[in-house]
Amino acid sequence: MSTRITKRDVCLLEMLLANTVMSFEEVRVFGFSGRHKATVCNRLNRLEELALILRINVGNFIYKLNMKPIGVVVLITKEGIEVLKRCGRFDSRLRPEPIALNIQSLIHDLELNSVVRGLKRALPMALIFNGKHLQSDVSSLFKKVPDAVLELPQANLEMAKALGVVASDATIKGAGVLRVAVELELTAKSNPRYREIINGYRLSREVDRVLYLTHDESIAQKIQSVLSGVPVKNNLRPHQGMFSFLQVDKVALSVAQEINVAQAKEACATVESIGSQVKLAEVANG
Repeated sequence: MSTRITKRDVCLLEMLLANTVMSFEEVRVFGFSGRHKATVCNRLNRLEELALILRINVGNFIYKLNMKPIGVVVLITKEGIEVLKRCGRFDSRLRPEPIALNIQSLIHDLELNSVVRGLKRALPMALIFNGKHLQSDVSSLFKKVPDAVLELPQANLEMAKALGVVASDATIKGAGVLRVAVELELTAKSNPRYREIINGYRLSREVDRVLYLTHDESIAQKIQSVLSGVPVKNNLRPHQGMFSFLQVDKVALSVAQEINVAQAKEACATVESIGSQVKLAEVANG
């Protein structure tokens, strides 16, 4: 197999760096759309031989009493980052070194990938990046490093309001951006920890708004109870001060759903291609 680094390889390395970790299924769907699984495996084998990526088989996880199969995850290496630098494709806003795999947060990290992709689809002019890429001098300013940071330009502000990412009173001063800390809450923290995080955000000059994404309403209720100082049960509010609350499925598809969408697009493209070939044949035959 060729040792030449292709455009697809570079795009894959960019995705791996931005996401910090990706499952094999994510790599197959978003890095090798329309390619057979064997083709994907062969190319990943070659990239691993070149020390540009690292594959780790993590097997299955027990998550909320259910078996969650993950299998192989893929990460970029230091050598892979150097290739991006040589190609002029390294994003200087991201960390220049690989971010180590954290098994304890893997389920959360993979779901965060879906959230980031969903926000990018909904707000195409916005910039969003994984909070793990915050440089140490910036991350030290936070009581808790955000899971992701969303930078909203004026062009996407009204769309963000309509989606519920920020409240209707959100404004952007001058030619700047609105900086939103994104928190994906899959499990609840203690009340003292939430108070510490909330107070940190209220005092932070690095964040204008905070978006909490949950699957479980009880987590949002707990956070709003800490915010208001009284128990919140059935009267959940979409916004409370600088804090906004959304269900994950309002902004993100599951990887399985994303795969179905990608396969549907590929099928439509195939049908259109066949249709074009038939028309050309009819024209040629007069």
